[in-house]
Amino acid sequence: MIPTISIKKIAYSFPEAQNYGKVGSAHEIAKWAEVNVDWDKVREVASRGWTQELDDLLMSLKEKSEQAGWLMTSVVTVSNKVVHYGCVPELNDLRRILTHYKNKE
Repeated sequence: MIPTISIKKIAYSFPEAQNYGKVGSAHEIAKWAEVNVDWDKVREVASRGWTQELDDLLMSLKEKSEQAGWLMTSVVTVSNKVVHYGCVPELNDLRRILTHYKNKE
């Protein structure tokens, strides 16, 4: 039997997002952690779509959030369990995650 997978987007500001822990946007994490970010550069890179360069620009925030127990968006959950967070996962990573959970069924 093939398990049913449902996908939905939950904004970090939705109350449901807090079920997974302290969840915040890059802006919130930067403010909380007092990390200077070149937001103009981030906006410029983001305007071309999500890329590895954008993830690299935000990596220091991801590391700070991990140290403090925050989940920086994007957060991916499977069966209500956090399986990835802090950046947009590569397609192959999503395939690996879903295959892993499909095989557990």
